[in-house]
Amino acid sequence: WYELILDTSSSWDQANAIATSSGGYLATITSSGEQTFVNSLLSASGCPSGGYWMGLKWTTPYVFGWANGENLSYTHWDSNQPDNANNSWADQEDRVQILWTSDADSQRAYYNRRGTWNDIRNLGWSPNDSPMPQVYDLNRAGYIIESVPEPTTMALAGLGGLSLLLMRRRK
Repeated sequence: WYELILDTSSSWDQANAIATSSGGYLATITSSGEQTFVNSLLSASGCPSGGYWMGLKWTTPYVFGWANGENLSYTHWDSNQPDNANNSWADQEDRVQILWTSDADSQRAYYNRRGTWNDIRNLGWSPNDSPMPQVYDLNRAGYIIESVPEPTTMALAGLGGLSLLLMRRRK
Protein backbone atom coordinates (compact mmCIF):
# COMPACT_ATOMS: atom_id res chain seq x y z
CA TRP A 1 0.00 0.00 0.00
CA TYR A 2 1.24 3.50 -0.81
CA GLU A 3 -0.33 6.61 0.61
CA LEU A 4 0.56 10.05 -0.68
CA ILE A 5 0.15 12.78 1.92
CA LEU A 6 0.20 16.41 0.83
CA ASP A 7 1.76 18.32 3.71
CA THR A 8 3.88 21.44 3.29
CA SER A 9 4.79 21.78 6.96
CA SER A 10 6.12 18.45 8.27
CA SER A 11 9.82 17.79 8.70
CA TRP A 12 11.23 14.39 7.77
CA ASP A 13 11.19 13.38 11.46
CA GLN A 14 7.52 14.40 11.81
CA ALA A 15 6.51 12.60 8.61
CA ASN A 16 8.40 9.50 9.73
CA ALA A 17 6.64 9.55 13.12
CA ILE A 18 3.24 9.84 11.42
CA ALA A 19 4.07 6.98 9.03
CA THR A 20 5.24 4.76 11.88
CA SER A 21 2.24 5.54 14.07
CA SER A 22 -0.07 4.58 11.19
CA GLY A 23 1.57 1.15 11.00
CA GLY A 24 3.72 1.90 7.95
CA TYR A 25 6.96 3.67 7.15
CA LEU A 26 8.19 6.34 4.78
CA ALA A 27 8.47 4.74 1.35
CA THR A 28 11.50 2.66 0.49
CA ILE A 29 12.29 2.42 -3.20
CA THR A 30 14.33 -0.69 -3.85
CA SER A 31 14.21 -1.12 -7.64
CA SER A 32 13.75 0.79 -10.88
CA GLY A 33 10.30 -0.81 -11.19
CA GLU A 34 9.26 0.54 -7.81
CA GLN A 35 10.71 3.95 -8.75
CA THR A 36 8.57 3.93 -11.89
CA PHE A 37 5.53 2.98 -9.80
CA VAL A 38 6.12 5.80 -7.29
CA ASN A 39 6.59 8.27 -10.15
CA SER A 40 3.27 7.10 -11.63
CA LEU A 41 1.62 7.53 -8.21
CA LEU A 42 2.83 11.13 -8.04
CA SER A 43 1.84 11.80 -11.63
CA ALA A 44 -1.61 10.16 -11.47
CA SER A 45 -2.49 12.09 -8.31
CA GLY A 46 -1.77 15.42 -9.99
CA CYS A 47 0.27 16.37 -6.96
CA PRO A 48 1.96 19.77 -6.90
CA SER A 49 5.63 20.40 -7.56
CA GLY A 50 7.82 19.91 -4.53
CA GLY A 51 9.93 17.53 -2.51
CA TYR A 52 8.25 14.40 -1.11
CA TRP A 53 9.82 12.71 1.90
CA MET A 54 10.87 9.09 1.54
CA GLY A 55 12.45 6.75 4.09
CA LEU A 56 16.12 7.35 3.28
CA LYS A 57 18.37 9.07 5.84
CA TRP A 58 21.88 9.03 7.22
CA THR A 59 22.54 5.90 9.26
CA THR A 60 25.96 7.35 10.13
CA PRO A 61 27.33 10.68 8.89
CA TYR A 62 27.46 10.71 5.07
CA VAL A 63 26.17 7.11 4.81
CA PHE A 64 22.55 6.67 3.75
CA GLY A 65 20.27 3.78 4.65
CA TRP A 66 16.56 3.01 4.85
CA ALA A 67 14.99 4.06 8.15
CA ASN A 68 13.06 0.78 8.37
CA GLY A 69 16.28 -1.27 8.11
CA GLU A 70 15.80 -2.56 4.56
CA ASN A 71 18.96 -3.03 2.53
CA LEU A 72 19.92 -0.06 0.32
CA SER A 73 20.77 -1.68 -3.00
CA TYR A 74 19.11 0.74 -5.44
CA THR A 75 19.43 4.53 -5.69
CA HIS A 76 18.07 7.17 -8.05
CA TRP A 77 20.04 10.27 -7.07
CA ASP A 78 19.80 13.44 -9.11
CA SER A 79 23.08 14.42 -10.75
CA ASN A 80 25.67 15.62 -8.22
CA GLN A 81 23.62 14.20 -5.35
CA PRO A 82 23.98 13.50 -2.52
CA ASP A 83 25.99 16.65 -1.97
CA ASN A 84 25.34 17.79 1.61
CA ALA A 85 25.08 21.24 0.01
CA ASN A 86 24.08 23.08 3.15
CA ASN A 87 27.18 22.09 5.09
CA SER A 88 27.78 25.82 5.53
CA TRP A 89 24.45 26.07 7.37
CA ALA A 90 23.61 24.71 10.80
CA ASP A 91 21.80 21.60 9.48
CA GLN A 92 23.37 18.75 7.54
CA GLU A 93 21.55 17.32 4.54
CA ASP A 94 20.90 13.99 6.20
CA ARG A 95 17.39 13.18 4.93
CA VAL A 96 16.11 12.45 1.41
CA GLN A 97 13.21 13.62 -0.71
CA ILE A 98 11.94 12.78 -4.17
CA LEU A 99 12.09 15.85 -6.37
CA TRP A 100 8.85 16.34 -8.27
CA THR A 101 7.67 18.77 -10.93
CA SER A 102 3.97 18.72 -11.73
CA ASP A 103 2.70 18.55 -15.28
CA ALA A 104 1.51 22.15 -14.88
CA ASP A 105 5.11 23.23 -14.19
CA SER A 106 6.67 21.01 -16.88
CA GLN A 107 8.13 24.00 -18.76
CA ARG A 108 10.34 24.92 -15.80
CA ALA A 109 14.09 24.42 -16.01
CA TYR A 110 14.12 21.73 -13.32
CA TYR A 111 11.59 19.38 -14.94
CA ASN A 112 14.42 17.00 -15.91
CA ARG A 113 14.97 16.23 -12.20
CA ARG A 114 11.44 14.85 -11.85
CA GLY A 115 11.47 11.68 -9.74
CA THR A 116 15.14 11.85 -8.77
CA TRP A 117 16.41 11.90 -5.19
CA ASN A 118 17.93 14.81 -3.29
CA ASP A 119 19.57 14.96 0.11
CA ILE A 120 18.17 17.78 2.22
CA ARG A 121 17.99 18.93 5.84
CA ASN A 122 15.43 17.41 8.22
CA LEU A 123 13.24 20.53 8.03
CA GLY A 124 13.31 20.64 4.25
CA TRP A 125 12.52 24.00 2.67
CA SER A 126 9.39 26.07 2.37
CA PRO A 127 9.06 28.90 -0.17
CA ASN A 128 9.47 31.31 2.76
CA ASP A 129 12.88 30.04 3.94
CA SER A 130 14.34 28.40 0.84
CA PRO A 131 17.63 29.75 -0.44
CA MET A 132 16.15 29.20 -3.94
CA PRO A 133 12.34 29.66 -3.67
CA GLN A 134 12.01 29.64 -7.47
CA VAL A 135 13.18 26.00 -7.52
CA TYR A 136 9.78 24.48 -6.75
CA ASP A 137 10.89 20.87 -6.55
CA LEU A 138 12.96 21.63 -3.44
CA ASN A 139 10.03 22.99 -1.41
CA ARG A 140 8.33 20.62 1.08
CA ALA A 141 5.21 19.20 -0.53
CA GLY A 142 4.45 16.00 1.39
CA TYR A 143 5.50 12.43 1.96
CA ILE A 144 4.77 8.89 0.87
CA ILE A 145 3.80 6.18 3.36
CA GLU A 146 4.31 2.55 2.45
CA SER A 147 2.79 -0.32 4.40
CA VAL A 148 2.32 -4.02 4.03
CA PRO A 149 -1.12 -5.13 5.25
CA GLU A 150 -1.20 -8.02 7.68
CA PRO A 151 -2.40 -11.20 5.97
CA THR A 152 -5.88 -12.25 6.94
CA THR A 153 -7.59 -15.51 6.28
CA MET A 154 -9.33 -15.04 2.96
CA ALA A 155 -8.58 -11.39 2.20
CA LEU A 156 -5.32 -12.02 0.39
CA ALA A 157 -6.70 -15.00 -1.47
CA GLY A 158 -9.35 -12.74 -2.96
CA LEU A 159 -6.77 -10.16 -4.00
CA GLY A 160 -4.59 -12.53 -5.98
CA GLY A 161 -1.75 -10.65 -7.64
CA LEU A 162 -3.40 -7.24 -7.66
CA SER A 163 -1.34 -4.26 -6.57
CA LEU A 164 -3.22 -1.93 -4.30
CA LEU A 165 -2.87 1.82 -4.37
CA LEU A 166 -4.28 4.21 -1.84
CA MET A 167 -3.95 7.95 -2.25
CA ARG A 168 -5.09 10.57 0.19
CA ARG A 169 -4.66 14.29 0.08
CA ARG A 170 -4.25 16.08 3.35
CA LYS A 171 -3.32 19.69 3.91
